[in-house]
Amino acid sequence: MVGAIVGNVSPEAKLGMVRAVGEARSNGMTVQKACEVLQLPRVTFYHWRGGRNPDELTVADLTPVMTERRVSPQRITEVEREAIVEAAQDEAKVDLHHRKLAHTLGREERVYVSESTVLRVSQRRGVGGTSGGSPSASSPAAGTGGNRAAAGLVLGFLVR
Repeated sequence: MVGAIVGNVSPEAKLGMVRAVGEARSNGMTVQKACEVLQLPRVTFYHWRGGRNPDELTVADLTPVMTERRVSPQRITEVEREAIVEAAQDEAKVDLHHRKLAHTLGREERVYVSESTVLRVSQRRGVGGTSGGSPSASSPAAGTGGNRAAAGLVLGFLVR
């Protein structure tokens, strides 16, 4: 290896560097100086060593352990998603915007989710309950992404 130690390092290389620092330490060099020579951050050395004796470490000790991907506790379930879609498609609730639909679902004790969750699920599934509507006369750029020329065309005049 040449240069500073950055990125992923193989367990074999880690073991070699930890043992080299340990050997330099036993020959009277400080850990700080040994790490400087190897261009290895001292914190990284101590992280790899993990409080263990460098001479007793094995490749298995320095092999990264794959952990299960954590699921956010706030993530909604598929059942909750389906309840939102079902409510958004319900004839009695089809005219409700996402905010009102979220509160209605909570009052009916079907599902407790935020308004933004209802909006995201509705948009991804392409069902009602979305915000918006037709552009109003008080907001000429509404529905045009802020493009004044397009807003003028929507209202029937040309803006230069």
